Amino acid sequence: MKRFWLWGLLLWPAWAGAEVFVGEVHIAGNEPHTFAVLHSEQGQQFQLDGPLASQMWVLQGQRVKLEGDFSGNGLGPGFLPKLSVTKITKFEEDPP
Repeated sequence: MKRFWLWGLLLWPAWAGAEVFVGEVHIAGNEPHTFAVLHSEQGQQFQLDGPLASQMWVLQGQRVKLEGDFSGNGLGPGFLPKLSVTKITKFEEDPP
């Protein structure tokens, strides 16, 4: 997977393809501008977007595996990279 750095920002090319991340889902922001965020096990954060993003509200605080494509780049603090979720897997067990 190719990734590009530009002035300290990680840019995800459109041809990157589906990515898989494991982490916890949290809700961020203030009403009426709240959004779901994945805090990955690698320490990355992604704003969740796409057709399955509405299901993230019920998964708040739970460990999940998400598959999806990047639909937007993070532009700095407060502007996270957007992950368009295409598949959700909920983990029943605790992490090791």
